[in-house]
Amino acid sequence: MRDFLQFHRDTLLFKCAGLTGEQLLLKAVPTSQLTLLGLVRHLAECERWWIHGTLDGGPYEEWVVPVDGNDPSRGWKTVIDAPDHASLLRLLEEWHRPTERWLEKPVSELSRVVTSKSPGRPDRTMTVHWVLDNMQQHEIHHRAQLLLYFRLMGLTPPTSM
Repeated sequence: MRDFLQFHRDTLLFKCAGLTGEQLLLKAVPTSQLTLLGLVRHLAECERWWIHGTLDGGPYEEWVVPVDGNDPSRGWKTVIDAPDHASLLRLLEEWHRPTERWLEKPVSELSRVVTSKSPGRPDRTMTVHWVLDNMQQHEIHHRAQLLLYFRLMGLTPPTSM
């Protein structure tokens, strides 16, 4: 899992490095909530929550919230700023470090049961293995969306992506 995540993270960052500011703000369709930049930021946000929040017991934090706090129909705002490739890289690296620490732990840790506590949602229990596997599947899912973004821009993504 460690090699998989690192390899795919490296290819993602390599490919995003050459994108212009305009390309980073591309949406797959005009009504989409996520730009390409937002999609990569979302990967960091979810890795932060699943590893730092669920496994390490860190605080819950949404990075994209309704503008007025309660009414999503009025639009959304981003509370974590990552406007360019360099800031995305820092964000991804910062929240991947806790994952790397978990991947260094003994295999016996994989069966440990943890509880996810998110405000406004019921508590959920799961194993460390489930959390790590689900985080990896989540990244695979969104990487497929990133492939679409690259294709829409007329770019050929690396086949390893």
